[in-house]
Amino acid sequence: MPSRDHHVLMARKLERWSVPQTLRNWEIERELAARREARPRRLHLLRWMAARWR
Repeated sequence: MPSRDHHVLMARKLERWSVPQTLRNWEIERELAARREARPRRLHLLRWMAARWR
């Protein structure tokens, strides 16, 4: 799923290739990707902590 999203984002980027806008979009997309990554990682960490304290 992340790879498909990445391909879609790249296609959109290529569609509108004005440099300032592209940079801004890249920042937004990177932030969204980081948030999307952080959520499962946090869940995994919580699960690991729960398993450890049990």
